[in-house]
Amino acid sequence: MRDVTESGLMQNDIGYLVEHFAWENTALGRRQFWSETLNSVVNTCLHSKSPLLVLCGADMVIIYNDAFARLTGKQIPFTIGAKARDVWTDRWNDISPVLLKVLQHGKTVEMPDLNEFLGPGNSPAQTRFGISLSPIFYQPLKIEGILLSVIENSVPQMAHSDSQDLFHRMIDEVQDYAIILMDKDGIIKNWNKGAEKLKLYKASEAVGKHFSILYLPEDRKNLLPEKLMNEAVRNGRAIHEGWRIRKDGTTFWGSISLTALHDQKNNIIGFSKVTGDLTDRKKTEDQLFKFTETLQQRNEALRRSEEQYHKMIEEVQDYAIILLNEKGDIQNWNTGAEKIKGYTAKEIVGKNFRIFYPEDDRKKNFPEKLLEYARKNGRATHEGWRVRNDGTEFWGSIVITTLHETNGSILGFSKVTRDLTERKLAEDKMHEYMKELESQNSELEQFAYVASHDLQEPLRKIRTFTEVIEKNSDNEVTVKRYFDKIKASAQRMTELIQSVLNYSRLSKDMDKPVNTDLNLVLANVTSDLELLIQEKKAVITSVILPCIKGVPLQLNQLFSNLITNALKFSDKEPRINISFRIIPYDQIEGASEGITTINYLELSFLDNGIGFDQQYEKLIFTMFQRLNEKQKFAGTGIGLAVCKKIVDFHGGFISAKSEVSKGSTFKVYFPADLLVYDPL
Repeated sequence: MRDVTESGLMQNDIGYLVEHFAWENTALGRRQFWSETLNSVVNTCLHSKSPLLVLCGADMVIIYNDAFARLTGKQIPFTIGAKARDVWTDRWNDISPVLLKVLQHGKTVEMPDLNEFLGPGNSPAQTRFGISLSPIFYQPLKIEGILLSVIENSVPQMAHSDSQDLFHRMIDEVQDYAIILMDKDGIIKNWNKGAEKLKLYKASEAVGKHFSILYLPEDRKNLLPEKLMNEAVRNGRAIHEGWRIRKDGTTFWGSISLTALHDQKNNIIGFSKVTGDLTDRKKTEDQLFKFTETLQQRNEALRRSEEQYHKMIEEVQDYAIILLNEKGDIQNWNTGAEKIKGYTAKEIVGKNFRIFYPEDDRKKNFPEKLLEYARKNGRATHEGWRVRNDGTEFWGSIVITTLHETNGSILGFSKVTRDLTERKLAEDKMHEYMKELESQNSELEQFAYVASHDLQEPLRKIRTFTEVIEKNSDNEVTVKRYFDKIKASAQRMTELIQSVLNYSRLSKDMDKPVNTDLNLVLANVTSDLELLIQEKKAVITSVILPCIKGVPLQLNQLFSNLITNALKFSDKEPRINISFRIIPYDQIEGASEGITTINYLELSFLDNGIGFDQQYEKLIFTMFQRLNEKQKFAGTGIGLAVCKKIVDFHGGFISAKSEVSKGSTFKVYFPADLLVYDPL
């Protein structure tokens, strides 16, 4: 007993073999992707009791039914799915022209003898067969394969009548297709079970009527049935799909093939009409069409939205918005990027974004560090100097954001840059103002100290001396002595006030730096101090000094104060030596941590004076700070404070190295970029 599967096919039936055959290994591909026409023809073949064979596709892949297998004695497993050329190798030169004729002309070819087609030995010798080769259309004038029908005749001379009877019985039994025969005027002559099932008319109700009853009123009004008949007359066949009407008024989507039938003299004698119900496919297609249309609308809306977004990004001018790949290579370029960084898209796209960073940042791999931080944290922000195409720099605020694929892998980065140079310069200027304000406040504090101590001291003396004079007005000697003291106190106060004025003028000095020869400055100062130098029997020596960019009056004041200081604070004949050198900042002893300039010009003023305790180094550069008695060494205590302010104005700093009774060395440091020429 044969095993039956769930599909109702027995495991050794052709139908079972066809259903489970590995069609993906053939040119036809998986069966679910076959056209509906091919599936319908194959199903008709498998369910028919008449011997039928289907040649499918360009390779003429073979499919046949049980009746054909029994008739020809083929070994089923070895021929289902095979190519016709491989099965009929010996007969292919005779068979292929016949198949080609069907494919090229799209008309049925009949052969009275199967042996003539298959060759002797492929069928029982005592039996004769007639065959019909009909094209299988899946679109108008497009052929998908060939249907081979075999008619068995017990007696050769009766082959034609039996064949016709068997063919008509096959047509009548087909239920999946409405197959009808019409005369040349379109009057229905026969009606199969498929037609009754599909259109709901019985044969007695349909035969004798014009086939236009099967069309919608609007199609009849437009003469569609007549147009299809005329097309079939002209071309041999008419293919059409559209809504058709049943007896009960309901409609279905029908696919029809209307074929003109000819007599032996090629005169039209009627038409065959095959109709398939494709309503389910049509509904699916309509739903798919609506879905596709909706999807297209959404895609179009998304495309427009994306286009608007990209346009918006491209048109933004205040921000440089760019896309980077995972390596940091630039993928796009907007108007803002071109405006801020100075590159055109053609110049920059494809290059790495590290091109925007100063050389020091690139040496430290700072751009790569920003990307790595963004990878780990999702985004990275930073502010710093960036480089434009023309080499100028701007202060940029950047945000780098990591972009991910749906699976979480990194797609690339977006980078948004804003030019904050104006803000940065304003902040730096504000910082300078604050620093200047702090300095001025400090000076005010020192001035308040002067006003409360140094300036009041001469005033107190003047009041006291005046009281003494009033009490001793009759004593001429006493009056004269105290008038001299009043004059000395007044002179002291005048000097203090003048020193304060000189100091304050340094803040308001609007002179711009110019090229200044320090040798000329030294010559002017020694000329001004000529009498004091002679009086002290001082010796001043100097190397040839450089020329720097500075304010001449201030530099003159600097040299004058330092040399005067060395002359005043000396208990022997002064010896003063002036020298210079260029020195890297990291070799400057006691240099401030805030130093950023790489090289400095060091001016050294060495003397053999009384010196001072090194612990007071910082104190001596503040106003009115004296380390010695006024009676022994003259001075206001402002000279070195003025020196510090002058050096600060030129972007440098001043220091002192000393030891009591062993002289002092004052070192002035100017940034080396102020150097105009070096005499060495």
